[in-house]
Amino acid sequence: MRELQAWWLAREPRERVLLAVCGAVVLIAAYFLAVLEPLHARSTRLAKALAAEVELHQWLVQQRPRVEAGVPRAAQERLPDGGSLLAAINASAATSGIADQLTRVTPTTARGASLDFASVRYAEFMRWLLALDARHGARVERISLREAEAPGTVDVSLVVEF
Repeated sequence: MRELQAWWLAREPRERVLLAVCGAVVLIAAYFLAVLEPLHARSTRLAKALAAEVELHQWLVQQRPRVEAGVPRAAQERLPDGGSLLAAINASAATSGIADQLTRVTPTTARGASLDFASVRYAEFMRWLLALDARHGARVERISLREAEAPGTVDVSLVVEF
């Protein structure tokens, strides 16, 4: 440190001013390149991403009537108040041919149930789930799929609401 101080004092006053100005310019440039430029670039990138998300949201809002019109609500057989949720699940599983793989049905609410399937064929399960939605308006609240031992089969745990 003493060597640097001795070197500084050995400079002419004009050289000290010039070195101080150059040092300040280097520090300002480093601050700009290390802090301000990355912040500006990120701000620009986030503004573009926000604009894209807003555009997507507007498009989705415009498409909502078309999607809702695609599923005629009158055609769905909603469970009547007091209707048997378990009977509807069992009947639809039997119709789809997956009743044997249905291992547990537990009512969770008046309009919902927790279901477990063991080694059910994935394609048949998905067809059943789509039919359950189309016929009764079932919504999947939570689902967990695990690959079963047999090829093309899965173990499924799900919660549906009607």
